[in-house]
Amino acid sequence: MRARLLPLVVVAILLAYLRPWSHASLLDFGAFYCGARTVAAGADPSRVEPLRSCETSLPLGAGRTHGVVVPAPLPLPALALLAPLARLPFLAANALWLALLLAAGVASLAALERLVPALSPGLVRALVLVPLWAVPLELGQPSMIAVAGIAWAALAVRAGRDRSAAALVLVAAIQPQLALGALGSLVLSRPRARVVIALGLGSAAGAWLALAGPARMAAYVAVTLPAQARAEYGAYTQYAPTFALAALGVSAGIGLALGTLVTLAGIACGIALGLRISERTADRAFLVAVPAASAVIATAYVHAHQLAAALPAALLLAQRTRGSGARRFAPLVLLAVPWLVAARHPALYAPLVALAGFALARAFGLPARPAVTCGAVAVALVALATLGPTAGLGHGDVLPATLPGAASAQASWAAYLRAADPIPNPWALALKLPTWLGLALLVRQALNAAELPVALWWRSRSTRTRDDRTTVHANVARSER
Repeated sequence: MRARLLPLVVVAILLAYLRPWSHASLLDFGAFYCGARTVAAGADPSRVEPLRSCETSLPLGAGRTHGVVVPAPLPLPALALLAPLARLPFLAANALWLALLLAAGVASLAALERLVPALSPGLVRALVLVPLWAVPLELGQPSMIAVAGIAWAALAVRAGRDRSAAALVLVAAIQPQLALGALGSLVLSRPRARVVIALGLGSAAGAWLALAGPARMAAYVAVTLPAQARAEYGAYTQYAPTFALAALGVSAGIGLALGTLVTLAGIACGIALGLRISERTADRAFLVAVPAASAVIATAYVHAHQLAAALPAALLLAQRTRGSGARRFAPLVLLAVPWLVAARHPALYAPLVALAGFALARAFGLPARPAVTCGAVAVALVALATLGPTAGLGHGDVLPATLPGAASAQASWAAYLRAADPIPNPWALALKLPTWLGLALLVRQALNAAELPVALWWRSRSTRTRDDRTTVHANVARSER
């Protein structure tokens, strides 16, 4: 299959599964739509009402689950940007949002291919299309917009267009946690970006104050965000290290406190690593890409659709890493398939994973027949992922929490998650291990690229071990002769 046809086939599979022409298919868009309508009406989107009434009125398939309130935890300025869509009938808004996400996906792919010109377009597409397109599109999440902003910002700062890079990272701030480290990196390292960032953040703060006032603005940071993190603590959809803490029985208070410290340390380390690698490689794209990747590695809150923010850094590091293909591309291959999500929706992911496996094998130079075998093995792995104890991986049918309208939307969501997934699922933990291993290998690549003393020591130790092993084998061979 030609590389340029791969995105078209992926889109065809997604549309055939989602069927946006027949029903509302994007699960989380219903919450964003109702959140935007709530903001436009001057109400508080962090409360059960009027979110519950709006979500209950949506067509089936729009994310509504027996009246449970699905929160819309985006910042108020981001919800306000969706107000034009909220004025449309829901099915029309759903279709337009899908078209916008597809456009963002095309823009992301174009930027990623330009970011790593030494890698073939076919290889890049085979590695990124499933995590970049399938997972966000299934949910209707704006992470595709954030990744497009991050990837194009990396290109802009590489070309010396610092102001453009700052504006693009501000676009990525539609998901703030993905852009925070990149913004800090640009403020510290690119003086010309500071004015744009100050104007952008100041405008957003002014709009927020105008929409909600200082009390609700402060409540979002002090109350809504912690409540959202607490509601999702231990939820099977979480890829943050806090999921492992919950599985070990660590309480939410202690786990989230540790997660907050990890998040702050991750932002600082991501900025420092990005600066160091940029200096060592003379490639300023790392100033944006590495802090964005750290946002999904060291954090207290991250979902599968946000993991695509690590792709720009993973591609840049694969291009720079020396050695075998396995050493260079192992992080990307492990990140290429979100096995937990694939286990939940095998009808969608089996053909996508088969296509990615085939295209990846062809991109590495394998003939057609072995490449078909690779695709078949990928499908078999998806089937294997569905055979585990998947109770709790879809929430299931749960009666709605009877909360008053003034209650927190996150309280309703937390009650739903606790009723559906009372104990962290061991199979969910197992299915996340390949992704976590990919992120760990990505960290190792970043440390090697930064040429930190610990990385240099580990590299020299590994080299000595390989040399010693080779010497032993040679001596044995000589003695046998």
